[in-house]
Amino acid sequence: MAIPYEAGKVFQVKELFTIPEGKGEKHVLFDTRTKGVLVCLDEGCSLPEHAAPCGVMVAVMEGAAVIRCDGQDHTVHAGENFCFEEGTMHQVTAEKPLKMMVLHFMGE
Repeated sequence: MAIPYEAGKVFQVKELFTIPEGKGEKHVLFDTRTKGVLVCLDEGCSLPEHAAPCGVMVAVMEGAAVIRCDGQDHTVHAGENFCFEEGTMHQVTAEKPLKMMVLHFMGE
């Protein structure tokens, strides 16, 4: 699904999508050498544990989550960011309904 935004216009990314009840989904915002993915999870829903395919930065726009990174839990709230390196094992669980942007830095 394409995200409806206009270049050259001011907007709030968090207003471009809603949190689906009882599940999660993601939307690719752009895909070049840096890939941006919008992720929304309802409270208690998780992304399964997986390895980061490249350097990653998470920007929490709304809600709160626990990011389990290399076996250690980190709580992240709206307005906060979290980064990890390629190959890092991680899992994200929404403590509150969650909207976040995930930036994948895929290099040259």
